[in-house]
Amino acid sequence: EKAARTACPSPGDWAAAFAGAKHCVALTISGALSGSLHSAQSGRTLALEEDPEASVIVLNTRSTGPGMVLCIEKLREWIAAGHSIEAIEVEANALIDRMHTVFALSSFNNLVKNGRMNRIVGFIAHKLGMWGIGIGDKKGEIAIRGTTRGAAGVVSKIIEELELCGYQGGELAISHCMNHPMAVRLRDVIHGHWADAPISIRPTRGLDSFYAERGGLIVAFLT
Repeated sequence: EKAARTACPSPGDWAAAFAGAKHCVALTISGALSGSLHSAQSGRTLALEEDPEASVIVLNTRSTGPGMVLCIEKLREWIAAGHSIEAIEVEANALIDRMHTVFALSSFNNLVKNGRMNRIVGFIAHKLGMWGIGIGDKKGEIAIRGTTRGAAGVVSKIIEELELCGYQGGELAISHCMNHPMAVRLRDVIHGHWADAPISIRPTRGLDSFYAERGGLIVAFLT
């Protein structure tokens, strides 16, 4: 069975999106997972050739959906507060440096087919009904941390990762691929440890759904 494929916007698409804006900030999924970053950077070059006076910032979130949600929410705050485009770039990169991503997958198909997980390990884990628990490292690459069984095991492992990363109740976003009940369960357990933690839950879409696959969770948080 062949690996599934995805496609990112072309540099021309990005340049068209940037056109006409005096100040523009673009966020992309981790450059280690997608060609979107390189494409956006090329689009920025094209846009600045047309309008050298424009300010166009391209940010590599080193994360995916929920991490991008956290970035967008902060960008809205900074823009509303009147921060300069130069200050926003500095603040955004500092934010990304303290952002972490954890994921839990019930299917390993895309990881295995795209060479991100050993085929034999993935096959055995699938047959045993195991969930894969992993993180997005500082380079934005996927690192498998281990496996577990059942919803309780998944939630427990994610809590462990939060604690290992030094989470203390900061902003946290959960994306789920057709698994709202588990996302709610995770939120409630997190609130049991950090009662005032601001947590949002959203369904995955597009490329997030490709990586999370049916049932998967992606969690991003700030420390």
